[in-house]
Amino acid sequence: MDSGRKNYSKLQNPGSLRFLSQLQFSLSGFEDFIYTDITLQQIKSSGVIAFIRNKAAVNSILRYDSKVRSALINEKVLGDLLITMQHEMGGILNMQPILESVRLATTPAGQHAVVDSLNRNMPDFLLTHDHVVIGQFYNDYTYYETVATLVKIQMASVKEKAISTIKFLKDQYGLEKEE
Repeated sequence: MDSGRKNYSKLQNPGSLRFLSQLQFSLSGFEDFIYTDITLQQIKSSGVIAFIRNKAAVNSILRYDSKVRSALINEKVLGDLLITMQHEMGGILNMQPILESVRLATTPAGQHAVVDSLNRNMPDFLLTHDHVVIGQFYNDYTYYETVATLVKIQMASVKEKAISTIKFLKDQYGLEKEE
């Protein structure tokens, strides 16, 4: 995403297919975080959690659960932004010559030749040169990059919390440590 943002202004230049690819790739999606909490939900809904005497253990588990739920909300926001950005990208970037030409090439060498030809012959890959539209896309893209970075940091924090919670519970209950 950083490269796509830094090279954004180069999309108006001939030979900008590499930058277009960076931008398109950065908006192709992200790995979802799948949280499976069936056991925890059963413990909470059945009231069994109230019978766990070690309140520090309960609090540690609930803090982890809370951290995950917050991260999932932000991941949903990121996913919604991604869909918006993909729609906006479709309105300003001319992918048709690339997709049609590369699709017709039957070998990797043929695809590279098509890409090289497009890179030499296409004046630019923009559907519009309206500065407001282009500027708005850049602003939205930068915002998407910021949110993606924050989600990545938050997911790293969730992972750290999971590791520390597991370690804490193993220590509290004298369980074997992983080798």
